[in-house]
Amino acid sequence: MENSLKSDLQKAIILLVIIIIAALIINWLRTPVLFAMAERGIISRAKAGLLQGVPLIYNWEAERFPVPTEPDGPELAEIIRIDVDTAKQYYDEGGYLFLDARNPERYAYGHIQGAVNWHYDEFDLYFEQYRDQITPDTPVVCYCKSETCDESYILAQSLIYEYYQEVYIFSEGLDEWEFRGYPVSVGVDP
Repeated sequence: MENSLKSDLQKAIILLVIIIIAALIINWLRTPVLFAMAERGIISRAKAGLLQGVPLIYNWEAERFPVPTEPDGPELAEIIRIDVDTAKQYYDEGGYLFLDARNPERYAYGHIQGAVNWHYDEFDLYFEQYRDQITPDTPVVCYCKSETCDESYILAQSLIYEYYQEVYIFSEGLDEWEFRGYPVSVGVDP
């Protein structure tokens, strides 16, 4: 019985080593394959950036989603965080497009008046829909419900991957906007 246990343990260790090696190879190949798919138009650069492999030596102090590296691509902009007062100033000035990163049901329940719904989790679908209307030089303000949601950050990062140049995150979100009594709409229209 002891030999059987020892044999099973050896098989388990061998299987574990094989799985680790396969995972490392897949992880190593994943990023270039995803960016090649993006260059061919199969997926967006944003999707490739969000799905890329995990670096083995990682800077844990960096942002949650590392910026993809493309040697021949243009330099990527940085996300700029703004507070409710700055968001309201941009809203009043005009020229800034507000993007609600929440799902369509939550958007319809209430959103910043004039904001366009761009659900972060279906980025490629919305990117195809808005590609001609919302160009990379359009200044956008991404928001979601509150400071505790990260949907606006994921949407903003995805837009950066698509070379949008002026991307803001209104991190306090709809909760603070409503609390201040600023314009809110209900329904599927902006």
